Amino acid sequence: MYPYSSFLNSSSSIEFLSLKNYNLTSSMYRWLFPLTSNKLRFLSLFGNMLDGIPKYLGNPCSLESLDFYNNSFVVKFPDFLNNLSGCTSLTLRLFYAPKSQFTGSFSDVIQKFSSLKYLDLSYNHLNGTISEKLWELPRLEHLDVSFNFLGGAISKNIEKTKAIFIDPSRNSLQGVPSTHHLSSLFDVIYLDLSICKLGPRFPKWIQTMKNLTYLRYLNLSSNNLIGKVPNLVSNFDENSVIDLSSNSFYGPIPNVSSTLASLNLSRNKFCGGISFLCQIVDGFLEFLDLSDNFLTGQLLDCLRHFKQLKVRNLGHNNLFGRIPASIGSLIKLETLYLYKNDFSGEFLVTLKKCSSLNSLNLGANNFSGTVPVWVGENLSGLYILILRSNRFSRDIPLQLCQLTNLQILDLSRNNLHGTIPSCLNNLTSMVQNGFSPPPDVHPFSIEYVHSDRFVSPIIDEEYVDHAMIEWQGKLCGPPLTKKCLGNEETESTSVVGKSKSDGEDIYELERWFYICGATGFAIGFWIACGTLLFNRRVRHALFLFLDSFKDWVYVRVVVFIANWQRIAHA
Repeated sequence: MYPYSSFLNSSSSIEFLSLKNYNLTSSMYRWLFPLTSNKLRFLSLFGNMLDGIPKYLGNPCSLESLDFYNNSFVVKFPDFLNNLSGCTSLTLRLFYAPKSQFTGSFSDVIQKFSSLKYLDLSYNHLNGTISEKLWELPRLEHLDVSFNFLGGAISKNIEKTKAIFIDPSRNSLQGVPSTHHLSSLFDVIYLDLSICKLGPRFPKWIQTMKNLTYLRYLNLSSNNLIGKVPNLVSNFDENSVIDLSSNSFYGPIPNVSSTLASLNLSRNKFCGGISFLCQIVDGFLEFLDLSDNFLTGQLLDCLRHFKQLKVRNLGHNNLFGRIPASIGSLIKLETLYLYKNDFSGEFLVTLKKCSSLNSLNLGANNFSGTVPVWVGENLSGLYILILRSNRFSRDIPLQLCQLTNLQILDLSRNNLHGTIPSCLNNLTSMVQNGFSPPPDVHPFSIEYVHSDRFVSPIIDEEYVDHAMIEWQGKLCGPPLTKKCLGNEETESTSVVGKSKSDGEDIYELERWFYICGATGFAIGFWIACGTLLFNRRVRHALFLFLDSFKDWVYVRVVVFIANWQRIAHA
């Protein structure tokens, strides 16, 4: 008996029906037939095992919202649309179906859903090209087809869309139409074209969108884009996002809007200083990633403006100098990565105030002094602490043993001495699998106002920390095939701990020893033989000596045997 079966006969006028997480299959659908009247407006089938909506249910001609999220049965998307394409297609306004195991192409049947405003088909298995008819839907405002297997180029019909939220990212698309077609997207507030092969030039059609009042989300990461980035100061709404990571942008970083919540320009070729950050006054910035570029200069003392900053990644650049004391004002800071630069000075004492830190990487710099005891006392939330390749000295403080959440600790290539604290054995978090709960993930959400008040979409984003684990400075050990020193079972213990240069020096010495020995033997042999061959007096004297020596040896052997026999008889 299903939970709703007791009132089926009295519920033919129901407008809202939720059947979430009941593991329903299509064979169980017949008992729902009395509910499929013209009154049904909202239907939620979240978390079931359906192969579609069977035709015998009819077409609820008042259905406005259909939630088909997280369906576990493989469904052919064209068939699914055909089953809905009766009078339902004229009323349906919201179709929410991420992770619904949809397969097949993006059917042109979508053009029949003329009332559709919100369409989310993300995280499915759709393939082929995006139907041109999709962009012609007269009321479509929200479109998310990310994380599928769609290919080909986006149709030039995109200039006809009224959508303000467009996300075709993480597909196998081959680019977008020309500037003319995209410049007509006047009202877009969210645009995600990451991993869409937009390269090689920066899409200047963004600059031609003259009627673009506010841009909330811009993601062009991993698109092989090349060139300089234009000014990014204006036309960004509060708590907006810019992600241009993993491209080949070069030149100085332009000024950016103080309304940004997240700025990711990592893995590019930007150069010059980062003084543009000082122009962000009283901003909303929470995530800043400028790592893996060619940035130079010092950090200016203007960090007090970033009261909301959670992640600051400046790793793998050419920055230098001392870290300003104002870094202690970043009380919400969770991640600080300054690795592979040329920063100097003693350990940042003002970090004592950043009690929310859970990931700290200062590796490959010129920091000096001691590892302070307050790291273990004040930064108890650390799960990553990397100080390798610096000039820290003296001993390892016992207080590090208080970092009970620590999973990665790297103090290699410093001037530390003394014994390793035995209490480090108590850091049991290092031996567990994975991060649970995952402190390396920093989620954040951005909400925007949809023109239709029946939905309030939220953009969910996250920043994920990453850390490289090295073995005495050498990218070895699983999953790499190269074994680390100490893991070679056949390796001689006398070789363990020797550097590569030591091994090469020993090999070179042995090589020259054998070369010189062989050469000396050959020279000595031919000197002796040559003397005997060409000097008769020497040759006669040698043979006379050998005959005399042979007689002497014979006499001594005979005398020795006679004496031995006499002693044996006695």
